[in-house]
Amino acid sequence: MITGCMPAWKSQLSRIFLVLCIAAGWQNGWAAEDKASLGDSVCMEYAPPAGPVAWSLLAQQKVENYSEKALGAEKIIAILQSSKKDFLKSKPAIQDGKIYIQIYIPAIAERGSSYDEIWCKLKTGDAITEAAVAGPPQGEPCSCMVMNQAAIDWALKNAPEGVRSAYEKKGMRIAFLPDQQYSRGDQWVESSVRVEQDSGSRVTVQATSLRTAGWIPRLGGNQYCKLLSPRGAVELVSCLADMCDPAVRQAGVPYMVQEAGTGPCLEGSKYALNVGEDAVDVYVPGAGPGTLLPAAIFLQGAKCDKRFYSNYAKLVASYGFVVAIANHTSLLGKNFTEQKVFNGVWDFLKSQSRQASSPLYKKLDTRRVALLGHSYGGVACIGSMQSTCSLPTCIGFSYEAPKELGAVVVYGTHTKSPMSGKFMEVTTRGIPVLYINGDRDGKAASADTLTTFREKTSGGPKAFAGVRGANHYGITDVNNPPGGDSDPRASTLPQKEANLAIARVSGMFLRAYLYNDAAARNYIYTGEGRNDTAVSLETK
Repeated sequence: MITGCMPAWKSQLSRIFLVLCIAAGWQNGWAAEDKASLGDSVCMEYAPPAGPVAWSLLAQQKVENYSEKALGAEKIIAILQSSKKDFLKSKPAIQDGKIYIQIYIPAIAERGSSYDEIWCKLKTGDAITEAAVAGPPQGEPCSCMVMNQAAIDWALKNAPEGVRSAYEKKGMRIAFLPDQQYSRGDQWVESSVRVEQDSGSRVTVQATSLRTAGWIPRLGGNQYCKLLSPRGAVELVSCLADMCDPAVRQAGVPYMVQEAGTGPCLEGSKYALNVGEDAVDVYVPGAGPGTLLPAAIFLQGAKCDKRFYSNYAKLVASYGFVVAIANHTSLLGKNFTEQKVFNGVWDFLKSQSRQASSPLYKKLDTRRVALLGHSYGGVACIGSMQSTCSLPTCIGFSYEAPKELGAVVVYGTHTKSPMSGKFMEVTTRGIPVLYINGDRDGKAASADTLTTFREKTSGGPKAFAGVRGANHYGITDVNNPPGGDSDPRASTLPQKEANLAIARVSGMFLRAYLYNDAAARNYIYTGEGRNDTAVSLETK
């Protein structure tokens, strides 16, 4: 019997009544559009309004360091977009003496942070001055950060006495980091407000921003901000006071695993997070209260977006693992991963497991982690397993894998050099490794993976799984996903069946070593797996 993952939880019937009342109150306030008197203060003194339109007007003034007297709200028109698509297409503008700014309130599934946000596209002070809408600002721009400060100040001032008292009794300290600045629009689009708590009482909040110089045609003179909204600040303060239920505030995107032959966790939720500049999808299977799940971090194949691994991730998660997949841009270009991605994502997941506001709070077994990879990502996995640093998956003089690394699984990966034809030696350092290959792989030949496994890998334990009828992209949601280099050989195994077979042997191998699961070990080494019609297994 497979243990370690209880049946997925159902909808929780009991919620924290106080927080629901607080959230309802802030919801009403967030819908209000009344303006507050701002006076002539600059950057640090506020009387913030609660509505998104009024809040964005304040952002235009304060981010660019204007007082209300210098730049009145009557000169600013905020356009609240109804969809993310429309917001991304929109641009702020100055016309007929008016500043037209664009704003959007993202849904939970559209943001990477745990708290409510507001996204703003503003105009820079230089552009405002050049268009003669207002004079020069009162100094240098204040950055998007000041609006996060304003949101927290507003939340603390307006919080019910019980929440404020509990917050102060815990001795919490919120620090505001300078903006995470991006130079490209696609990076800013994938970013989110970062809220992180250390092991103690310090919490950091960081906005993300993108600023364009005035000389750039059509796109010049813009200031983009992703901000903690007043409602998000209320959520944060309430959670830090131990008066929030993360399930009320963020449920992620629920999903079901319906394929027969999967693991015991058939329900879960997907979360979109950010780790530095990397957008990360995290799949959390449903588990009973108190169940701690190991993590499995996946490194993408070259030029393959993380979204094309979603089915494999859900299937592996069903075996009782929190699965994380990052999109990473390296010196080689977009979606070329590096070994450091493993370390960065693992450190972030561990930090999230300590935050009461996180969907990973008290759900992660931080004593152990698995590493998964496809093709080029598999090469990065092998380098990580050995704690070696070699181009192109590691830049620098040294690399050290996390000490918690407990197993490695790679698909469509070998160590044969395309230049010399020679194979690189692999030393596992005692970390269990599983090589998986489709027997119709036209990009990473199964024979080369077998040579890597049989002759070039030492240090055990090691295993090889051949998937009958699968090509190089048997692991992805679709064959030859857009962006990646196509496999000239077609699969004869349907895509979903290939996903299931690869995930099944992956999940069982990981359970054998990270759960010490007897049934899973039997599948890999002696019993059921040898009779799997889709997979051939070889172990040493």
